Amino acid sequence: MQSFTSLALKTSSSVLRELERDGMSRGLQLLLASGIISPACSGIFHLMAPALSFISKLEKLIDIRMREIGATKIHLANLTPLSLWEASKRVDKIGHELFQLKDNKFRKYCLSPTHEEAITNLIQSKALIQSYKHLPLKLYQITTKYRDEMRPRYGLLRCREFLMKDLYTFDVCRMHAMETYSQVCIAYDKIFCDLNLPVLKTAADGESMGGKLSHEFQLPCSIGENTLVICKKCDIQANEDILSMSTGNIPSSCMSPTCCVREGKKAIELGHVFYIGTSFSETFDLKFLDDSNNRNFVEMGCYGLGVTRILGALCEHTADRFPDRLVWPDKLAPYNISIIPLSSSDCNNSKHLDRAQYIYYQLDNIYTGEVVVDNRMQLSHSYKLKDSRLFGFPYSIVLSDRQGDGAELIIRRSDGNEGYFNFDNVTDLINFIIKTITNNM
Repeated sequence: MQSFTSLALKTSSSVLRELERDGMSRGLQLLLASGIISPACSGIFHLMAPALSFISKLEKLIDIRMREIGATKIHLANLTPLSLWEASKRVDKIGHELFQLKDNKFRKYCLSPTHEEAITNLIQSKALIQSYKHLPLKLYQITTKYRDEMRPRYGLLRCREFLMKDLYTFDVCRMHAMETYSQVCIAYDKIFCDLNLPVLKTAADGESMGGKLSHEFQLPCSIGENTLVICKKCDIQANEDILSMSTGNIPSSCMSPTCCVREGKKAIELGHVFYIGTSFSETFDLKFLDDSNNRNFVEMGCYGLGVTRILGALCEHTADRFPDRLVWPDKLAPYNISIIPLSSSDCNNSKHLDRAQYIYYQLDNIYTGEVVVDNRMQLSHSYKLKDSRLFGFPYSIVLSDRQGDGAELIIRRSDGNEGYFNFDNVTDLINFIIKTITNNM
């Protein structure tokens, strides 16, 4: 039986009150108090069972959208020879962010924060692209990345070890690369729509990747480290940082203070897309034979999406509206149903726990992995209900003496509203759940 103790859940509303005094962001407080993540050291977190459940569901959603645009999933080694980064000259640019190490033969490596060098070298060395007939090619992965952040902040938003989806695309020419760029941006829009997050696509700086075109996907949030500038006249949204740069992403007319309307909207970056042209293919001599038998450099793009960052940002975003609880998008709650048996006043103190086990096995046959029993029988009614709300279980079944042989069902919607339903017996309850919530999982 999947329970609070078997999942090592330490959900506690009392811990949330203690964390309020530590000055950390509200979303991070909720993640820690709910036991979804646990700090390992500065900027590094353990992902507990609920975090992995959420991430697994998010990855499936991402996989669907990536398959729709013809992308293939792979896994690249996280340990990369430093010589590849030296070849691209990015050691000079962002070497301070690299975790570097040597093996027992004193060869230099780094823990990759991104894989442009590795994948370009792989394709060139294995001759995976020889002809225009092998293009376009779209390869992506969802893996752990490493970045030696000087100032880790806000938990999963700025940390040293994180999960990222990175997609690398290869095309025959700029026109086709632009078509791919558009396809990926649409796929990202669909992902954020699936998550019910009001993410904005903004013009951004692409120089760190040697790029010629770049956009970010930003989630408005009170603790966001980015400031968005909205130009209502030109219908353009941009990261404030690029206004002082020369960029082709926004018209020169939008550089005027009379044109740009600064709303001071704070936001969290969840994704970043780059058209990088031939900068990496030239470095690693990645060419293909076109239909006229000419050898040309492959046009490339790279597309990042922060997986653990989405988890952290989602919690920060909803904490702006609901500071006392987690609120999950439909179908992405780590677990959908909690069963809360309360202590009985009669001599058989396990009465409601036995009933909870019966309901669990009835529902787990249908919603495998989605049901959790709060088996902490030493805790009070109010304590367990507060924890259930804190964690954000969409459906909570309460079993107590007050219901007799019946039960109470609490439904928590993604808009933060709650509904309460009473049942005279558990059979009616189970039938109601099967008829009512199947489409929401």
